[in-house]
Amino acid sequence: MLKKKSLMILSLCCLVIICVFFAFTQYTIALQEERAINYNADVSENNESKEVRKRRIAVNELLGWGFEFDSKRRHWSVQNGKKIFDATLSIDHFGRRVIPIENLNKRSKFLLFIGGSYVLSDTVNDNETYAYHIAKKLKNFSPYVYGGWWYAPTQHLRRFRNFPLKEEIPQEEGIALLLFNTSHARGILGDICFNVHDSNINAPKYSLTNKRLKYQGTFNESELLQSTLIKVLPRTFKASLMNHCWKRMLKDQFGVYGVKDTLDEDEMMLIITVFKELEKVIKESFPKSKLVVLLHFFGHKFLTDLYNKSKEEQIEIYKLDGNTLIDYEYPKSYHYSPKGEKVMSELILDILVKNNILDI
Repeated sequence: MLKKKSLMILSLCCLVIICVFFAFTQYTIALQEERAINYNADVSENNESKEVRKRRIAVNELLGWGFEFDSKRRHWSVQNGKKIFDATLSIDHFGRRVIPIENLNKRSKFLLFIGGSYVLSDTVNDNETYAYHIAKKLKNFSPYVYGGWWYAPTQHLRRFRNFPLKEEIPQEEGIALLLFNTSHARGILGDICFNVHDSNINAPKYSLTNKRLKYQGTFNESELLQSTLIKVLPRTFKASLMNHCWKRMLKDQFGVYGVKDTLDEDEMMLIITVFKELEKVIKESFPKSKLVVLLHFFGHKFLTDLYNKSKEEQIEIYKLDGNTLIDYEYPKSYHYSPKGEKVMSELILDILVKNNILDI
């Protein structure tokens, strides 16, 4: 009887310790979250027609998620009561960031910007983006900005296959620039640090079988363990996981569960095949075009390996040195101020001109 009572007391003590530890962990995570930068976004104006709304719903379903078309959005962030940035984004009826320059559709060639949040440039106003500055310099090219938070090349591939670019762009020839970084590699491979953010678990998954790219559905459908974990995690624990993910990315760590810092041959070939398929689908709309990959580079070892392998596979790829832009980042946002966007435009133009991709 005494033994049974002691066992019950011991079990109760263990339960109390576990509960206290859990409560302390929740408090610590909540405190970290409170001290972190608070990001905000809302729609300040929505002019979607029924037709545009119908298209937007279909496009966003392919991408996994997205925002309203033909609208204006306000994005801002605050830390400890201090405003970090406050930007208004204009989005056109195809879901692209607006470049406020007159008569762009009369220019003879197109310049596509394809990528994630660095292409969206969501921390600055319409006339402060690097795409805007480049368009001011290149009088013969009309820019089209296909960017969204975390968007990987596979998401754009899925979209362009179902909604051909020739339906959205009047010019018949030009250049497509794909801005690619560590997050996009994670987006192709299905890393948990990609899928845990926003609605990325609904992004498309592709595999490589016998050198052919195959659509596998969404990560939500094909990665049941990950999707279940992400769905059941309490909000504060999910915030802690996101914080851990950012630390991993900054420390050059890589891998679905952070157990390696390099890409193997199969992973690199999957990413490179996505590059090739993306160029192929763009050329189906515009035979007189080409894809140029800009590797947004911060010295990560696995990106060096990917860069070298891409060169071997005849991908037109160049390094865009992100280290030169660090001084222009907003605190803890990893995205750029208006000055940083201006410098970004100069870096991109320098790459394009030096490598005879275009003339100014």
